[in-house]
Amino acid sequence: MKKNDSTIVEGFPPLMCHEPRVLILGTIPGKNSISANEYYYDNGNRMWKMLAKLATQKMPTNYTEKKVILEHLHVVIWDYYKFQTILLVLLEKIRL
Repeated sequence: MKKNDSTIVEGFPPLMCHEPRVLILGTIPGKNSISANEYYYDNGNRMWKMLAKLATQKMPTNYTEKKVILEHLHVVIWDYYKFQTILLVLLEKIRL
């Protein structure tokens, strides 16, 4: 990968729930999330662990279970950037 490589990264549509009460705003998905097409996919990210604990549920093992936790907590997740041009080299170094 060359240092000046860049790409257009598209944010995900919001993960909606019935009767939303909480909005978690993100900016743009990280590399692992983009590859998996899932919010907060990276194993090092603590978002799902925290939400599972708040919901008094076990750690979700798949995206469907993650969405159930959001529904339970009335949480919406949304990346507010629709598109972003970013340097691939920088994306490789992002750690959340």
